[in-house]
Amino acid sequence: MGINGTAQRTTSPYHLSCAATARSMHFKVTARTILQLGSELISSDAIAFYELIKNAFDAGSRKVEVRVVIRLPQSIVTDALSTLATVSELPPAAKAQLLQRLMQSLDIEAPEALDFKQALERKPSTVELVDLLKQANYILVKDQGEGMSLYDLEEIYLTIGTRNRRKQRDHTGTDGSSNDTLRPILGEKGLGRLSVMRLGEGLVVETTRAEERYYNLLEIDWTAFSHDSDALLESINVEPRQGRLKDKPSTQGTSIRIYDLRATWSKDKVEEISREQLSRFIDPFGRTNRDFITLWFNRQPVIPIGIDKILFSNAHAFVKSELVFDSAGIPSLIGEIHYKTYDRHKTFALTGTHLATVIKADNATELLHSLGPFSAELHWYNRQLLTKSAGVIDAKYIKELVATWGGGLMVYRDGFRVNPYGGPNDDWLNLDPTALASPGYKLNRRQVVGKVDITSRGNPALLDQTNREGLRDNAEKQALVALLQYFIWKELKLFLDAIKEDEQANLAALSLGEIEKRIYLGQHRVREALKYLTNTYPALQEETEVIATIEDVLAESAALFKSAKASAQVLEERLSTTINLAGLGLMIDVIAHELNRATQHAIQTINGMTSQELPQRTASSMSTLRAQLKTLQTRLKVLDPLGPSGRQHKTLVDLNKLLKETFQHHQAQFERHHIQLVVEDEADQQEWKIQAVPGMIIQVLENLISNAVYWLKQEQIINKLPNAQISVKIDRSRKLILFSDNGPGIPVTKKEDVFRPFVSTKPPGEGKGLGLYISREIAQYHGAALYLQEEASPTDTVLHTFVLDLQNAQ
Repeated sequence: MGINGTAQRTTSPYHLSCAATARSMHFKVTARTILQLGSELISSDAIAFYELIKNAFDAGSRKVEVRVVIRLPQSIVTDALSTLATVSELPPAAKAQLLQRLMQSLDIEAPEALDFKQALERKPSTVELVDLLKQANYILVKDQGEGMSLYDLEEIYLTIGTRNRRKQRDHTGTDGSSNDTLRPILGEKGLGRLSVMRLGEGLVVETTRAEERYYNLLEIDWTAFSHDSDALLESINVEPRQGRLKDKPSTQGTSIRIYDLRATWSKDKVEEISREQLSRFIDPFGRTNRDFITLWFNRQPVIPIGIDKILFSNAHAFVKSELVFDSAGIPSLIGEIHYKTYDRHKTFALTGTHLATVIKADNATELLHSLGPFSAELHWYNRQLLTKSAGVIDAKYIKELVATWGGGLMVYRDGFRVNPYGGPNDDWLNLDPTALASPGYKLNRRQVVGKVDITSRGNPALLDQTNREGLRDNAEKQALVALLQYFIWKELKLFLDAIKEDEQANLAALSLGEIEKRIYLGQHRVREALKYLTNTYPALQEETEVIATIEDVLAESAALFKSAKASAQVLEERLSTTINLAGLGLMIDVIAHELNRATQHAIQTINGMTSQELPQRTASSMSTLRAQLKTLQTRLKVLDPLGPSGRQHKTLVDLNKLLKETFQHHQAQFERHHIQLVVEDEADQQEWKIQAVPGMIIQVLENLISNAVYWLKQEQIINKLPNAQISVKIDRSRKLILFSDNGPGIPVTKKEDVFRPFVSTKPPGEGKGLGLYISREIAQYHGAALYLQEEASPTDTVLHTFVLDLQNAQ
């Protein structure tokens, strides 16, 4: 209470501050922040060049001219400035000596070298000499774009973070034409102009629009924005002004002169930037804008070298892929592969749930729309075949091209590169670690030359990072990476491996069949020829040692082939053992998951009982516990026939009983995931006896169930499938078991691929790619077959039914 008895209100400091003043609060920005956004954010001189060149392109210029002018060695300039910084005025003798040294070091062939020499001969003051030295070397970036007015310089160029270019990009023509027909806009953040700070301390911008009478001038000394100053940004006056009179009113464009250079420049450095960076800056695969940049060191042109197209004609494989959307907006990843070495082709298409699982997103369609369409091309080289003996005429030159341009997939937006993707030190798609971990190690970055094409309008979510080092890490970028990795590893790599296996299989078939026949015929011909010679020339019969040697060689060749056949049999037996062990491992993996889930449930049940509740809940809790332990016991029984002792011998098995027991073991799993099992068997109560290894047949069924459950779960998550169903049709008359589900199915293009080892349509980390391969091997071991059934309609692009064909089972 107050002293007069009235209630006293307590006011917080926050309310006091708001009540005490009506002034608005705002951030205060120090001048050195500009330094952090400019010279410290741009990581290399090449990227600074990129930004200035992109600005020229956005200004509508047909060309941009970049000149690096070095009239004095930078070391001479640095030493002279250091000397002058220590005194207010040099003694006459020291000054004369310094001027003489400068004139002797001057490159008289450099642009404006005579003007610089004359300025030195006039014996400038110390202040004038310092200014001369700072401007001795410079970088000039000149374009014939739309130019800038005084208003543009002040309101746009000097406004950091302006949205001018983004507005320009989003602009639609006054005639109603689509903005897709307009020239692309490369800039978006309004920060590119600060890249000049990376190159030098001083800046002179001279610019004009058509029909203006004068040039417009802006001069900035960036040292005013150094870390040594605590000055606020608004305290530093930077003001554009009217410049010299133009010769022609129609002249337009912008000239940016950067002086007091930070780095030491030489022709070698300019050539390195041209070779390593600018040659990749504009899409080297195409022809558009190839002549946009002209680069000079002093008076010598430095020409960025594009890709020699002979490189592409020597590629061993070529892939083209793209993300497209149909008229209904449904996304698909489509592509084609040409393995030129064997003249083999393949197309692929990924849609629906399969596409969604690759990018691991529940809202896949929305995410892919946000990502937008893109295309990619990849040229692959088997470096071991880049030899003259393999038909490569200039093998050394092609190898050098592969070494120069190899490095993965570069990224181009509207034909201009997004750094540093696909460069010598960048592995943004994680190709090399994956290559090292994969069998064969035949697909790494150094074997790949390729690119990804995106556009600013079509892929608005793929934005550059502020430092221009790649794209921002968001969901759209992650989806792009996942799709590119998919077509490289799941399509190209597997296609290369499959063709290699086919070729080796053909050779193997020849070696065991034809080679034995040819050896027999060859031995017969040698003996016939020897017989003819000894009959024709009786004296040869006395050469018993020679004849015996020939016979020994023939006998040894037969023995060697017999040994080879025995080795092949041993290898086949080892392969069978490996398949058994791998299959057992897969099954243990599945069963361990179920045991873990059931055990956890049992523990939760026990933990849920308290001593007070035990008398009342004993019966129901023990019932639940018994059910869970019974599940554990049932699952453990499945391991018995899967073990080595149970899987090596065929016995007379009731397939009907085996099917029912296997499905019963999964009943809880089906209920948990809301999957309906439908079994169609006209003779449900009759036995179906076959000669088989029980554990192996169980393994085939388990793999089919496991795959079906996985994809049905994905379909439920991604497409909200309301009635997940597994259907099993038993056709006893034809000895077939047809196993299908209403999940996303398997693309027709992968009809045989899914049965190859280490091939999986599941995303990385979700599948080992051995289940169907082992299942087919098991079927063949029993004289049976496992395959995908063709759909009734030839227009269907996916298959849903596996067939276990037991007609020839033994």
